[in-house]
Amino acid sequence: MFRSDNTLNLLVGNDIARTAGIVINDHSAAAYIADGEIVVLGANDDVLPSGSTFADSRYITVVQRSGATAGTSELIRSQRIYGGSVAEFTGRSFRAPQEQRYFVGYDGAASTITATDSNDYILRISYKHDKRLFSQQANVKSYYYTSDSSAVQEEIARNLAVQIGNDTASDVLAERLCNDGGAAFTVAATLTVTNNSRSVTLSAAQGAALVVGDYIRIAGLTVAFPVYRVTAVSGTSVTIDERYQGASGTAIVGERITAALALAASFGIRLTGKALTFTVGKNEYNRVSFDLSLSGFGSTAISQFQESNLGNGTFEQVAELEWFAQGFDGIIDRVGDSSPTLRSDATTGETYDVVAIQWADGTDSHIISGSRPANNQLLIALPDGAAQTVNILAQLNPWMASLPKAFAAVSV
Repeated sequence: MFRSDNTLNLLVGNDIARTAGIVINDHSAAAYIADGEIVVLGANDDVLPSGSTFADSRYITVVQRSGATAGTSELIRSQRIYGGSVAEFTGRSFRAPQEQRYFVGYDGAASTITATDSNDYILRISYKHDKRLFSQQANVKSYYYTSDSSAVQEEIARNLAVQIGNDTASDVLAERLCNDGGAAFTVAATLTVTNNSRSVTLSAAQGAALVVGDYIRIAGLTVAFPVYRVTAVSGTSVTIDERYQGASGTAIVGERITAALALAASFGIRLTGKALTFTVGKNEYNRVSFDLSLSGFGSTAISQFQESNLGNGTFEQVAELEWFAQGFDGIIDRVGDSSPTLRSDATTGETYDVVAIQWADGTDSHIISGSRPANNQLLIALPDGAAQTVNILAQLNPWMASLPKAFAAVSV
């Protein structure tokens, strides 16, 4: 037969408990394996009892049911995993991803932007996450501002942040921070805001208290939350100078910083990677990463708060692996306009722990060409904290511990 080296198979479970007395060979039975349930089978093709060892079963198979209707659902089986050939047995718990976040000047705790009269300020962002450019030329975005003859931090942060915010090709969110503590609105009020909109609605009018040039802090009452400059006020309707970068919401808290206090305050720009479009088989899962450089900023500091990280066990990673692994099932037409609808058991928004088994399949004596053994890998994705995880590891851990390489127990 033909051999595929370095094969990858993926089983995706649901957040369910193990079926009592589970069976896999009779779909009419009440205890038939549930949709999204994963179970380990022994060499006799029955459920491997917890605590079984290599002496009880020389190989195992892992099975997942995919489909809600018992009679027509699919049982997805791994290849046989021969105990003497297992090379690796590991697990990873879910770890949340994060976006890159840098600050220019004030970062919510300290630092400032150096304000110099009649000075050219240049902020450059070099994006590193897009590696698909044919020329491999770096994607660099530059933003410029020339200060006036009485420069203050507010004007520098404002003009550069608005430029970045108005750039539809930008892959970062630009938000301003201000070290002034602010004050409650004259009349108690909350805000209604919409992401990517410059319109803000107050729950109560502020009379003449809130005027053009003032700032409002949105979504929180500490200096860690961004501020926006008021450009128009009409009753409860307020227009801000930059499209709102946060999540849409009603009854959002906020406070006011007068124009005079803003002009005397320290300002900074918070740059955060935007969420990139993800489509299985079309737009790969990634996070924005960038380098930041300043010119004309004097002693202004760049605070590298955190770097981007893809995390472990995100829905996007599992969905992408599921799509890719089906190529080893013979589904090779997975791209382009003719892309078929493939099996998709990864659940949008779910978070997964992943167990990995790697082994060498040296049992096939009918290889047409190539040398043995063939490397294989099985990934088992289980919702973080799923009840069935305990049962699966109760099957796998003792068996793996009894193998010639005596693998340590996995805990996820």
